[in-house]
Amino acid sequence: MSKEVIEHDTLNMAANHAAMNSVMVMEQWGNGEVYNEDRWIERGRQAVRQTMEGMFELGRALIVLKEHTEHGRFLDIVQQEFCIGKMEASRLMRATMRFATPQMQKAAQKLAGLGKSKMLELLVEEDEAITELADGGEVDGMTLDDVSRMTVRELRVALRESRETAEAKDKIIADKNKK
Repeated sequence: MSKEVIEHDTLNMAANHAAMNSVMVMEQWGNGEVYNEDRWIERGRQAVRQTMEGMFELGRALIVLKEHTEHGRFLDIVQQEFCIGKMEASRLMRATMRFATPQMQKAAQKLAGLGKSKMLELLVEEDEAITELADGGEVDGMTLDDVSRMTVRELRVALRESRETAEAKDKIIADKNKK
């Protein structure tokens, strides 16, 4: 057998394997539909929107529950009924309260594509900075595109470094003013 025939057979086997895998994935996950990239991207976008709306709805429920339950009961509910910890519940409530204003609701719609974790990380920033980012500006030298390309961990580190740099500058200025 020649080298060209072997390579051709190998390519055919790889293509057949990929096609069979695609069929299996679509049967299991695609409700028997034919794959269409645009359709699945739109479904993904819709799922992100629903996730963000669900995050804020959970935040509202947590705020109401916290206000109306006796001390200690709230944490039991959070852990037993929602399977989330105290810190996650606190972050969800803060995010819901922060994004309750009309200005921040507009920003939330534009930032929804970032996902829940990145939006929660951005909560360390001032409202003005978040709305500026949503309107095409920058936060700590990062654009919305920069933030979307980062992992959550990279975003957390970048925001922390930016805060530390700003605090160091403020301290230097304060020391100069004292002198």
